[in-house]
Amino acid sequence: MKNTETNSELRENKLNNKFNNLLNNTMLFFIGSLGSKFIQFILVPLYTYTLTTTQYGITEIVITTVNILIPIFSISISDGFLRFGLNKEYDKEKVTSATIKILIFGSILSILFTPVFKINESLSKYLFLFILILNLRMYRDVLAIRLKIYNKNKLFAIDGILYTLVLCISNFILLVCFKLEINGYLLSYIIANVFSIVFICISSKLSIKIIYEKVDRKILKKMIAYSLPMIVNGVAWWITNASDKFMLEWFMTESDVGIYSIATKLPTFVTTFTSIFNQAWIISSVIEFDNEKDKRFYSETFRKYYGIIFLTCATLLLFIKPFIRIYVSQEYYIAWKYAPILIASATSSGIAAFTVGIYAASMKNINVTLTTVVGGIINIILNYVLIPKVGIMGAAIATYVSWTIIAIIRLIDIRKFFKFYINYKRILIYVILLNIQVLAITVVDDILSIIISTLVTILFIILERNLIKIVSEIILSKLRSTKIRKIYKDMLRRRINKNNIRRLKNTDFTIISSNCIGGVIYHELGIQFQSPTINMYMNSKDFIKFCKNLKFYLEQKIELINQNERNYPVVKLNDITLYCVHYKNFEEVEQAWNKRIKRVNFEKIAIIMSERDGCTYEDIIEFDKLQYKNKVIFVHKDMPEIKSAYYIKNTELDGDSNNKIIGLTEYEGRYTGKRYIDEFDYVDFLNKI
Repeated sequence: MKNTETNSELRENKLNNKFNNLLNNTMLFFIGSLGSKFIQFILVPLYTYTLTTTQYGITEIVITTVNILIPIFSISISDGFLRFGLNKEYDKEKVTSATIKILIFGSILSILFTPVFKINESLSKYLFLFILILNLRMYRDVLAIRLKIYNKNKLFAIDGILYTLVLCISNFILLVCFKLEINGYLLSYIIANVFSIVFICISSKLSIKIIYEKVDRKILKKMIAYSLPMIVNGVAWWITNASDKFMLEWFMTESDVGIYSIATKLPTFVTTFTSIFNQAWIISSVIEFDNEKDKRFYSETFRKYYGIIFLTCATLLLFIKPFIRIYVSQEYYIAWKYAPILIASATSSGIAAFTVGIYAASMKNINVTLTTVVGGIINIILNYVLIPKVGIMGAAIATYVSWTIIAIIRLIDIRKFFKFYINYKRILIYVILLNIQVLAITVVDDILSIIISTLVTILFIILERNLIKIVSEIILSKLRSTKIRKIYKDMLRRRINKNNIRRLKNTDFTIISSNCIGGVIYHELGIQFQSPTINMYMNSKDFIKFCKNLKFYLEQKIELINQNERNYPVVKLNDITLYCVHYKNFEEVEQAWNKRIKRVNFEKIAIIMSERDGCTYEDIIEFDKLQYKNKVIFVHKDMPEIKSAYYIKNTELDGDSNNKIIGLTEYEGRYTGKRYIDEFDYVDFLNKI
């Protein structure tokens, strides 16, 4: 029974780790996608006050055409780049080289097609800017994927933030200050994309030599074979999303395109989440599919995913009318009529998007293409039938119906080759509830509409109360442990560290520490790690043994014991165990250990230990006998009989037989920046070595 429970716990921990990795990537991609996704929503008020409905309609035609043509001229190589770049069997630089060559060919082809683009009146007026945006977008999209395949997700996030700032600033200057209208709008995109491309090339150390390198033809052929079907998918996807704008321009006016475009921006709250999540989901799906095909991971992820989507849509619908009144200028206010059904369609497109990760993992991207083509054809037919009859509302209905059909087909199709659990009844109930809310907002009078909409939203909250609790706890825990907190703590510590560095006279000492205290001291004093016992701990008896025969143990080779049962590597040094808590893998431990043992200064050694990790009073006595002048052991009470003992008030722990004191690198409070170890004058201690 005990073994069964242990195995169950290990499986649960493994599943939690998968969810944590997925959430970490989602949060990073959320930050990184602010520039390309969420910024569209943020900048809408600026556009509605500086551009007329006709001008805004023209800009939408230009940008939408760019989005449609990117998969054609790049042969959707970004899909192949991500899939093959994540595959460990292929060299990432060779995959990058092949991708860049394809993009160069696509750029030349796009320029040759310039006469064709002149057919559209909106494009012909801004042809040079249009071609420039098209090519810059192709390169930026691919270079951003390069950051993902090299696991540089933090750089991806930074790039997104910088892109957002540049786009916002350039829009404000060109639209508000210089009043350049459509030219200003398009130039802002060019400036932001150029800045982003330069940043990614520098930060990812992309050499221009990659252009001249010989292409691996085997990789090139495989990438093209994988990506070619995705051209049709990319075009069909944009037809499903954007053909309505071209058909509105054809049947109605550019002004109607502008109003409809504003309505399509309101579901951004949902589509931004689904788009960003699915960037992370494709990576997790590919990795898990290649490794274990854990069906529970897929089913539980999907359950949480669509729960968040429906809950977000219901909440957004509740506030749609008052929000849009203050969100856009009066000229665009009528867009509220079409926004609810477009928000509802975001649930269908979100569910359809989730399946792409499974298709990509199973290398069945042709299925994605076929289903998207079906949706695109249905969308065009419905637009042709409905727009002449009901105008803008016809375009909204066509979008909702086509995405719903795509979602249904894909959910049925993926279970033919990967049968993870899907609760179809629950999804159907959610769809019915959301449609009731949409009808209430668009058809019923205001008071009754608000009552129905509120009741539906409350019902969603009740149904998803467990999910809300889980997500809230995860987000709060992430916020508590994110770099924001670290930056805040670093700011508070700046004065303390500056004073300590000023007082420090010794800089070539070696701290041998039983836990992380030594590493923290080195870091706070801005000194290179001159000790191998960094980011790890030993139990008390092993540490004393280690210190008694230091030179002997430093000559021994470290060996991996086991990493499966822990989230960090555990290694053996002869007869001593090292718990490497802040390392990802054994290779990282080995590299750091071998590098730092060479820096040990045996003439200037300080020994630091804590009454933790099984430390007994007998161990404290043994520590006090060590033949080192500069040593200190932190204890849970005053011990005048032990020369090297040091007691810091309020650090003792009650009822913990293994640890008698808290971790001294912890902070005393939220606002002081002081660690408990600061109560010990370690600068004076080190100066006396």
